[in-house]
Amino acid sequence: MVNWARKRRLDDLIIITAGILLHKLRKRYRKPKRWHVRPYYLNRRSEGRYFKDIPKLREDPDLFKETIRMMLLEPELLPVIDSRPMDKILPKERLYMTLEFLASGTLLRHMANIYHILEFPRF
Repeated sequence: MVNWARKRRLDDLIIITAGILLHKLRKRYRKPKRWHVRPYYLNRRSEGRYFKDIPKLREDPDLFKETIRMMLLEPELLPVIDSRPMDKILPKERLYMTLEFLASGTLLRHMANIYHILEFPRF
């Protein structure tokens, strides 16, 4: 007569052992990361759209209105609340990203690329 409870425990033990071995094999052959943050995202303060293009757009009110679909904003009047201290995206920068996203309707990934941020902020 077969002891089914003992056979089931043995099967469970074999499955768990196989899972552990598979995890160790995958961990061993995992490709190491080349960098913590891609260099493309490190130069956001000099190459990102907010720091590079928005000041030029503010000089031409018609082009600004065409791009953002609003009249010129006075960012100095905006409250300075730093709700994302980890990546240091300025509140003014987030505002312009959101307004341009709503005005253009482009993909979030595209907006993140032109503003040189890793992910588009979720509000």
